Parts: sequence; structure tokens; C-alpha cells
Amino acid sequence: MNFSKWSNHAKGIALSGIGVLIISPDALFVRLVDTDVWTIVFWRAFFVAIGLTLIVLATKRTLSVKAFTSMGRPGLLISVLYACGMTAFIYAVEHTSVAHTLIILSTTPLFAALVSWFWIRQHISRRTWIAIGVVVLGIVVMSSATGEQNTSVVGDLAAILGAFSLGTTFTVAQRYPNQSMLPGFIIGALLLVLVMSWLASPLSVSVNDMIFLSIMGCILLPLGMTFMYLGPRYISSAEVGLMMLLETVLGPLWVWVVMGESPSGRTLTGGAIIISALILNLYIGIRSQSKYMR
Repeated sequence: MNFSKWSNHAKGIALSGIGVLIISPDALFVRLVDTDVWTIVFWRAFFVAIGLTLIVLATKRTLSVKAFTSMGRPGLLISVLYACGMTAFIYAVEHTSVAHTLIILSTTPLFAALVSWFWIRQHISRRTWIAIGVVVLGIVVMSSATGEQNTSVVGDLAAILGAFSLGTTFTVAQRYPNQSMLPGFIIGALLLVLVMSWLASPLSVSVNDMIFLSIMGCILLPLGMTFMYLGPRYISSAEVGLMMLLETVLGPLWVWVVMGESPSGRTLTGGAIIISALILNLYIGIRSQSKYMR
């Protein structure tokens, strides 16, 4: 299979999809760690900084000071957004159900579309808007199944902040396609380590928890982020956000299999609606690109 012969749209879909699959067990690993939110954020950010640095060294064989000084405002914006998004996600997972958190995070394409329209005047195709509308329907169905679960307004607000941060980072990546965002993520992670060192209890983590945190931070997140943020180079940020909706279904599924938090019938129905909308939207997009290239 020659990746270079794929259409740009197909490349964007493949890269984003691989990233989502890699990162989908993220919420499960957060749940498996038995410590406070700030300590999770501290170690997660610490290991993410290491993992991303290794990826940069493996791909570019060097990580110079210039890579950080030349990232400019886009890189600084990515740093702040990433720091806010990581903290918001972990706080939400710890204060509300995984399904509830990921359902709210599935509004990412709405924020991506809004920020793209407001900032770079990105045109969003009709089929993408229709897909987002169908996804909203799926979200409503899934949300109606979480009423009996332990949720909180603060946890929901944290998830909304996470969705906004993620959607905006996709737009930044699309706005500056030729600039590597990895240095910005590394700075954001180090910023979190610095801030959380005042709030966390790093030495209180058990050996088992440290294993979960290292897998999550050094492997899953760096690889997932690398693939996901290559997607906006080929497709719109809204479409990348739609791909992220796969985690809305896969995330609770991982928790169900490992921890026994069984999703209700409405959760499964809403997930089926979301998956169907994604598949149809992606199929139409790839087919349209194929016809255009003939």
C-alpha cells in the first residue's frame, strides 16, 4: 500500500483515525490510577514531555533551542491550550463518569468549526454540518442514559473546557500546517509539571500506578497526538474533530471491558448513531475526493 498515492483527504482521515485509536484507552488509564487529580496531571505531563521529546529526536535526530524559540505565537498558544486541555480532561474524568466526559468532549467539532469560521474563515461543507447535526442527536441519546450516574456540574464544565481547547488546537494546526506543533506540546507539558509541583504529591504514587502513568504518558499520548495533529494538514479541523468522536464510543467501551462499568442501551444506541454518521461522512468525503482527482 503506497501511502504517497493516497488523496490528501484519505491521508488526513487515516492519520487522525490511527491517532484516535491509539489514544482511546486514555480515560481507562486515568481511572486505573489511584491518586489525586493534581498528581496524575503532574506525572502524566512529565512522561508526555519525555515521550514527545523522544519522538522529535527519532524523527528529526535533534532537538535544538531554535525549535522552541522559532515556534512563535502559534507554539505558545498550543502550549497554553494543551496545558488547559490536559488538566480539564483529567479533572472531568475524576469528577464525572467516563461516558459523560467523552460525550461532552464529542462537541469538539462544534468548537473546531466555530473557531475556524471566526479565525481563519474556514468553509465547512454541508455534509460536515449535517454529520455534526446527526452526531448531536447521538449525543442527546447518550446523555439521556447518564442521569443515574455520578456526575457534577464542575466536572461537566471541565469537559467543556477540554473540548474547546482540543478544537482550538486543531484549528491552530490547520492555520500553520508547515510548523511543527510538538515543541509547543512539550512546553505545555513542562509548564504543567512546574505548576503541579506545588499541588501534587509525586512521591505518593505506587509502583503499579507509575506503570500506568508511564504507559499513558510516554507511549499512548505522544503517539496519538503525533498522528492526530498531522490530520489537519490534509483535512479540515472540523473533520478531525469528528474523527475524535470515535473516542466517545471506544473510551467507555475500554472502561466497560476492564472495569465493568457497563454502558446502558441508550449509550450504545447513541454510539451507533455517532459511528454511522462518521462512516457516512468519511465515505462521501473520500468518494468526492476520488472523483475530483480523476
